[in-house]
Amino acid sequence: MVDRTDGADPVLTYDGAPSIRRSVLSRIRLGHVVMVLAALLALLLNLAVLRSNQDTIEVAVAASDISAGTTLTMSHFVLSEVPADGVLSARFVAGDGVGRAVGQLTTRSVKEGEPILESDLLVVENRDGLRAMSIPIDHTQAVAGNISAGDSVDVVLVLNGVAAFVATDIHVLAVPDTGANALGARSGYAPTVAVDAAQALRIAAALDTGTVHIVRSTGSALPDVEKATAVEDEAVEGESG
Repeated sequence: MVDRTDGADPVLTYDGAPSIRRSVLSRIRLGHVVMVLAALLALLLNLAVLRSNQDTIEVAVAASDISAGTTLTMSHFVLSEVPADGVLSARFVAGDGVGRAVGQLTTRSVKEGEPILESDLLVVENRDGLRAMSIPIDHTQAVAGNISAGDSVDVVLVLNGVAAFVATDIHVLAVPDTGANALGARSGYAPTVAVDAAQALRIAAALDTGTVHIVRSTGSALPDVEKATAVEDEAVEGESG
């Protein structure tokens, strides 16, 4: 016989039941925590493996701020690794292509740490002695402002009714964004071009003495400058009168 005079089986007592439930619940909660931690650990390990397996390439980035029209040297570049995205990375100057970029002109301003794009480089056959020069001009006299970096342009001077080329086949380095004044007119339009010393002097003199026009000549043949000089109708009428 089991003596139950002390009340009841201790496992089944009212006071003991909550203790058993708490113990079971604690084991369940602990199991859930372990499962969650294991899942998080597996996720982190997978991410680490994927990241370690991701292909990267070395590209050239600007070691410091580079302004448009700068002749690039090795000091302008540092190398950085970026994901080897087939579409985007193809636009960057690769690390093994830095030597080819040295001596080229930049077509835009590049901020420090910014990747240098192939489109930022201007290939000029004769780079010796080239300078960057801005031409302040009304946009209506420059293809209505539809000029972009990389274009080739000619500069025409109109003086006393006579129009003549003062520079041909010069490369546009940059066309800064311009705003509008209170009347809605564009202001501050001044494309930056690459010129040699003689072209710079002729353009500066043209700006000071007459009316200057910029003609986009991208893809067209060079004009015969000696035969291209023209006389305006008004000047002809004045001479005949």
